[in-house]
Amino acid sequence: MKSPDLAETGLLVKPHGIRGEMKADLYLISVKRFLKLKRIWLETPDSPFWAEIERSRPQNNRVIVKLSGIDDRNRAEELRNIRFFADVRGIPPAAEGEFDLYALSGFTVKTSAGKYVGEVKDILVFPAQNILVIDSAGREVLVPAVDAFIKNVDEGENVIYIDPIDGLLNTDES
Repeated sequence: MKSPDLAETGLLVKPHGIRGEMKADLYLISVKRFLKLKRIWLETPDSPFWAEIERSRPQNNRVIVKLSGIDDRNRAEELRNIRFFADVRGIPPAAEGEFDLYALSGFTVKTSAGKYVGEVKDILVFPAQNILVIDSAGREVLVPAVDAFIKNVDEGENVIYIDPIDGLLNTDES
């Protein structure tokens, strides 16, 4: 079930303890916002399903999450390395100055100087950092979605302003 209303939110990394809790890495939303979610979609290989969140708490840059029906370590082990998604309608709104990466698909990308770069066609989710995939005149440009490159997101105008390093947007092919 890959619905446009679902945003990839994280990965259930491994069990935590013996009572069904799991450590989870988050990708597209903050820990603070995840803690307010009520349920997540688990993308299991055989039969994906909605899981109700009984409780969750922060742990460093991760969260510890307890899902309904996952009551022991063996059941939690079955969910090791399972990606999970959240219904975008249930994700608490971003705070002032924050933006939702999952909502940036289709945004126009320009340099800080205003030069047109292209359109965001996808977001690649990785544990270390996320990557914006930009269609730039039929060419794919990958830009890390980190503060060092993304300088401003104008959600009213659907424009992302980036500050690329030399060579990042190089269109010359040698």
